[in-house]
Amino acid sequence: MAVHFSQLSKPMTSLTRYDSNGIELVINTQTGEAFATLAGYSRMANLAKNALANRLSRGYKGVHKKDLKKAEVQTPGGLQGVHLIPADLVFDWLFEDNPELARAMGKVGATVYMHQLAGYKVTSDAIAPVDKLSRILDRPDPWQAFYDKDFCDRAFKWFGAQFYWTYIYSQFTPEEACKINRLNPPVNGVRPDKIHQYINKDIKKRLTPYIRELVACLDGAPTREDFEIGYARHFGGNDQLRLPKI
Repeated sequence: MAVHFSQLSKPMTSLTRYDSNGIELVINTQTGEAFATLAGYSRMANLAKNALANRLSRGYKGVHKKDLKKAEVQTPGGLQGVHLIPADLVFDWLFEDNPELARAMGKVGATVYMHQLAGYKVTSDAIAPVDKLSRILDRPDPWQAFYDKDFCDRAFKWFGAQFYWTYIYSQFTPEEACKINRLNPPVNGVRPDKIHQYINKDIKKRLTPYIRELVACLDGAPTREDFEIGYARHFGGNDQLRLPKI
């Protein structure tokens, strides 16, 4: 699927869009330059798109959204402008967001580099470690980890039931909150059922990137303070949460 930089007068057909394992990439087939779109990087980093946008609005590691090249991508809905993150930034940022994937990418790059130094032509067989990248990205449904007993025990130990109100239910839209209130209204201040039972597939689909990052933040934090620091780094702090009354 051809794309072109929107500021140029003629399309550059050497730029081609790929969708690999749900990751949106753009490759310059003439120069070999590789880019991830913002959506593509979000998938690689297990990072919510709004969190990435918040970072770039503040100038993440000196990079603002306006500093990224912009291309137009042909989609079923027509041409859409996308910002492109070059491969070197993807690799650099992943060391913070998804270290396991960064290390796997580094091993692939080291293999290619050493083959080139030795004078060998690099083939797909020579970079077989790329299979590991797909395995890393093919994560299980983060909601499974979210309901895991160890995860729940740690969340309750640090926050009590308030964890779910602060970090999960705050992400409901007003419409979703109203529907849950209608289906599971409080009776004498107590709801008959757990709110979890009313997180339907549409809510789960929308919140999956967020839940994946939330689970990673909590699983990787030895203390409540570490979790709160990590959460603020990824999502801009608790003051950014929407808190509908539910």
